[in-house]
Amino acid sequence: MGINYYNSLLLYAILETDVNNCGFNLVDIIAFIDWANHAIMTYDEYNNGINYLLDNNLIEEKDEKYSVTNEFKEWFNDINKNKKRIYLHKAIENIEKYLNDIASIKTLNNKRIIISKEDYENSIKEYKK
Repeated sequence: MGINYYNSLLLYAILETDVNNCGFNLVDIIAFIDWANHAIMTYDEYNNGINYLLDNNLIEEKDEKYSVTNEFKEWFNDINKNKKRIYLHKAIENIEKYLNDIASIKTLNNKRIIISKEDYENSIKEYKK
């Protein structure tokens, strides 16, 4: 699985867990990815993924939280408009294709630290309770 698979999984998790366009809860992201992939992302996978999604304008900050962009939501809704059911792995596969088509992997010289490693590990502990 390539880098865009994990970025696709993270992007889909943000889309699915962002309630009322208010931004996502990290514990919900961890739980969604564990459910979908049967593994918890490492801190580096998470932080690199968030930076990648920000750099490629796929997520945006809203009131100190992150949500997917309207452009991505419109694309996702458009490709799924005639479907009665959205299958998890097919959705991730479609998002991965989208990332391969529109996004570029940028070299990040000054990576932003979105969340500290300690806070990330605390969220994993909270999820595992």
